[in-house]
Amino acid sequence: MDRKKALITATVGGFLPRFELGNARILQQLGYEVHYASNFNIRIYEYDMEFLKQQGICCHQIDFARSPRHMIQNGRAYRQLKHLLGENEYSLIHCHTPVAGVLTRLAARKRRKGPDRVKVLYTAHGFHFYQGGPLSGWLLYYPVECRMSLYTDVLLTINREDYLRAKKFCEQQQPWTGQQCLVYQTLGAGLEPDRFAVPDRKEAAAKRKEFGFSPENFLLVSVGELNRNKNHEVVIRALAGLEDPNLRYLICGKGSEQGRLEALIRELKLEGRVVLAGFREDITQILCSADCFIFPSIREGLPMSVLEAMAVGLPIITSDNRGTREYIVDDSNGIVCRNTPEAYQAAIRRLVQSPALRRRMGKKARKTAQQYDAAHAREVMREIYQCL
Repeated sequence: MDRKKALITATVGGFLPRFELGNARILQQLGYEVHYASNFNIRIYEYDMEFLKQQGICCHQIDFARSPRHMIQNGRAYRQLKHLLGENEYSLIHCHTPVAGVLTRLAARKRRKGPDRVKVLYTAHGFHFYQGGPLSGWLLYYPVECRMSLYTDVLLTINREDYLRAKKFCEQQQPWTGQQCLVYQTLGAGLEPDRFAVPDRKEAAAKRKEFGFSPENFLLVSVGELNRNKNHEVVIRALAGLEDPNLRYLICGKGSEQGRLEALIRELKLEGRVVLAGFREDITQILCSADCFIFPSIREGLPMSVLEAMAVGLPIITSDNRGTREYIVDDSNGIVCRNTPEAYQAAIRRLVQSPALRRRMGKKARKTAQQYDAAHAREVMREIYQCL
């Protein structure tokens, strides 16, 4: 007898190994043959195709474009998905990221008829429409997500604001099934126990030396793709206005804004003080060498990079976004800033000048992060999969 099959889709190739490997393993444990469809030519997150094959995951190239405006490329991706679904009788499909999520649900909509219909899940890793967000997000993405809920059995959100909004637009009765899309709030991927590392002074000094920093430097670290939304520029400009030669800023990640950020660093004469480290596999070790984690992102769902920093006991400086509102309490386990260089300057000064404040916030941050245990997150997802 053939094994039942499950399909995971995401726009970016490295998405599954970075965020969804735990869910793929749960599906395998439940008896599914797991397939992964993505555009493996988009390498925002580094990954090893051989590793995915070793995990028993069947990979399929789909030419997703990251932007919905690339209609010709996404039209080709839609046709490729239709062909893939025609070749494989999937019992379950779990899609991620906006473009892949929409195209997958459209391609699968006619396969949701009858007793053996495919069950479709979508995880919203932060809707592009949100309180205080730009009008363009509401005009483009909100009506699309409302419509797509008609072709979704389960919609998973990772923050409270998205959950409450999804509950409202998922009240519509679906065609063919006559049911409503079920909505759950989850903990995202959760944190593995090895993320809760205790900083070692000698290892921290060695890691700093790797980037040309000394143990005496006050080291700020950010982790995230180099794009406009991650907003690294505001921190770089904040550092330019701080007359403290001891400050250092390390940004881990790569992306389309790298050239512009490099030019800004040169323009502000911050070479050596601000370092773009690219994609890193040693994030935990880097975090253990830092004095503070800084996260100026504008729009987020539930940023795991902040939780990883909290897990090693770092105080957090963050923007006010719906993702970090889930676990950052201003002046308790972090400092919440307005989106101005001056606000970040004030926050950095506070932490530089007060080791006691850093210790207090770091201790509370670590305690908060413990609530996001990966084992609990996996158990929630196991129950959801089993109910379908």
